[in-house]
Amino acid sequence: MHTCARRKSGAVMCWGRNTYGQLGNGAREDSTAMVAVVGLTDAVEIEAGGDFSCARRKSGAVVCWGNNQNGQLGDGRGAKVGVWSTRPTAVAQLSDATDIGVGDGFACALRQGGKVVCWGVGTNGQIGSGDERAFPQPQAIGGISPAVSMAVGGEHVCVAEHGGRVMCWGRNTEGQLGDGAIASRSNARPVKGLTDAQWVIAGGRHTCARRHGGEFVCWGDGRQGQLGLGAGTDRERTPRVVGGLAGMKDIVAGDQHTCALFSAADLRCWGDNADRQIDASRSSKPTPSKLAGVRGVVDVAAGHRHTCVVSGGKVYCWGLADRGALGPNPRG
Repeated sequence: MHTCARRKSGAVMCWGRNTYGQLGNGAREDSTAMVAVVGLTDAVEIEAGGDFSCARRKSGAVVCWGNNQNGQLGDGRGAKVGVWSTRPTAVAQLSDATDIGVGDGFACALRQGGKVVCWGVGTNGQIGSGDERAFPQPQAIGGISPAVSMAVGGEHVCVAEHGGRVMCWGRNTEGQLGDGAIASRSNARPVKGLTDAQWVIAGGRHTCARRHGGEFVCWGDGRQGQLGLGAGTDRERTPRVVGGLAGMKDIVAGDQHTCALFSAADLRCWGDNADRQIDASRSSKPTPSKLAGVRGVVDVAAGHRHTCVVSGGKVYCWGLADRGALGPNPRG
């Protein structure tokens, strides 16, 4: 229920729900207007989680702010009731991150050299440490080779290794780990039949990967059409090929919808549309559907029930506007 954007300068602006300080402006009042994150001027990556946010700084250090009751800020002071921060706080012992990802109540970082660390709530094994509890500081993930890509879903994580294998851990009730089962895992397990992945993305309970030949595959929850496999797909426990994505330049996954950017004027989305996070019809889209009126798009993001794009230096959003997540003027 909140959104953040990084300016070209490295400053970060956030808006929407602010119950736990997830807007990072030193306060806890919701805001429909963009507010500046205090003291953050060198961000190179920004991620918004369930009720917290994290940013990767130019140096490789990571800072987080918002709810810390599950240790999701990674500063070593969380994982207890009533703890939060309305300003950025440094993640402990992490200074070489090359990518970050956040979920409902946890976060992970890909470090230089391909190692992965995670911190926060671990109820479904999403920290990948072999234990299902909260961790207030980063925990190293064992059993994986150097990773080149990392994707953090609602309660699961997947990484693409240098050799092309994909390893996943965490919640698996909808098959989002791709190992052919539905049992959650607290240790990394390989995705079945996938040995040539270039990169991965993850939504709330679904996962997708691009293969070296350009083919795109997805698995996990498909009840709202978020896998792009057509009507009648409930859940897929192993990867299945998604058609109609040739020429895709970027792809993002929200909670139950997915969007792919093909060009500045060609954005296609599929999945849940009950809150008009795809278009005004409110009808779910089981296969990629081209959005009308799109132009000048250079970046796209998908949230819990909303979608945003960057065009002409401005941010345009649509979908669920609860708690001001879309800002003062949805769609621009």
